Amino acid sequence: MTNRDEARNKPLPNPVMRSRCMTVADDPFVAVGLLTETNIRMLGTSLRQVFPIPEDHKFDELLQALDQAVEGKRASG
Repeated sequence: MTNRDEARNKPLPNPVMRSRCMTVADDPFVAVGLLTETNIRMLGTSLRQVFPIPEDHKFDELLQALDQAVEGKRASG
């Protein structure tokens, strides 16, 4: 069994939701990641906060732009 297979069988960690009104000035964001459920299971408790993205297509343009940027980088690199 691979790490990926093991990760698929683990339950997802409970997401910790931060209020939109809460300030983060004392703890600035350093990264934002788009992860699959398998990624989240593999990372487990090392993730401190998870903000699920609803499947409402509001992020489709962002995801398309990221895909294009990755493809452009592969083509030039």
